Amino acid sequence: MERDTALPNKAVMRLLQNRSDLRISEEAVQNLNEHLEDVAEDIADQAAEGARHADRRTIQGEDIELAIE
Repeated sequence: MERDTALPNKAVMRLLQNRSDLRISEEAVQNLNEHLEDVAEDIADQAAEGARHADRRTIQGEDIELAIE
């Protein structure tokens, strides 16, 4: 079942097309899109926690960098 995702499938398709000359199925696009969203949500959660820990109300670039490390 196709899940509603934050990223447009066309953007994910473009990412895949820019890396390969192969054909890409809609299922592949949807699967990658869902995985990217899961990873982005984890990073956002960790970045928000970092901002709260620093007693800030704004997530900054450094929070994202720390969350990715």
